[in-house]
Amino acid sequence: MDANETGSEPVAPSTIDATLWAFLRGDMAVRDFELRVYSDDGLETVFGAALYLALISADWRDRHVVAELRLLLEAFARPRLACECITLRDVDVVPMGFTDRADRFFATVGPRHWHDGEEWWLFAARCSMCGQHWLGAQDEQTYDAYALRRLSPSQGKRITADGVWPDEFRTYERVLAVAGGFAATAVPLAE
Repeated sequence: MDANETGSEPVAPSTIDATLWAFLRGDMAVRDFELRVYSDDGLETVFGAALYLALISADWRDRHVVAELRLLLEAFARPRLACECITLRDVDVVPMGFTDRADRFFATVGPRHWHDGEEWWLFAARCSMCGQHWLGAQDEQTYDAYALRRLSPSQGKRITADGVWPDEFRTYERVLAVAGGFAATAVPLAE
């Protein structure tokens, strides 16, 4: 059920959550997040004393320390999620069956509006929790993945109301390039 059907509007993430997930998904540089930690006096209240102390006392130059901090921060942030939208980059790939991420994503994103032309793999959908619109391409032939692109509300409306689709993923080759880029980095090769 869409949040609008229950009488409530979709809820945008807080600034803190948006910043935290930008860092966790790799869209914010480590140094920028570190500076935010040092400069925001309210973060101790948000994170709690123990996590905040770990953050302000960490050696952010050490990539192993940063990896551990990302795990701690994700463990803190994941239970606060209403949906998966904030965890995804603007263009991202969600594998089918590789993890439970597709199930978590589609629990709130849908129903899918499928392209009715030659681009049979294309769909548009909207999150019932945060209102985010998505363009998706389903690749079940090569990589078993969903290639996704974040859309503005006006782009989402142009698809559903006017049948005007963005150019992203209009060719199956582009879908394979995006999904293949994920597959190349996500699946380790045997040694």
